[in-house]
Amino acid sequence: MDTAGPVELLKDEIPVSVQPGEVVKFAMNVEPMPNKYHVTQMTAEGSSIDVAVKENSFYAPLEKGTYYYSYGVW
Repeated sequence: MDTAGPVELLKDEIPVSVQPGEVVKFAMNVEPMPNKYHVTQMTAEGSSIDVAVKENSFYAPLEKGTYYYSYGVW
């Protein structure tokens, strides 16, 4: 089964603006809370990198642009 990726799924959404290097924090109201997190940062051009997540947050890129994120928890 083929599914659309984050870039395709978010193409019509309005981006959330953040400052370069700003802390981005995930807020979840579930029990039990996940103990593993995985974030991948992607660009519309197709590049992707894994992002370090600490205390359910990460830092926004320093370079201006539009970035897409895939967020997984376990």
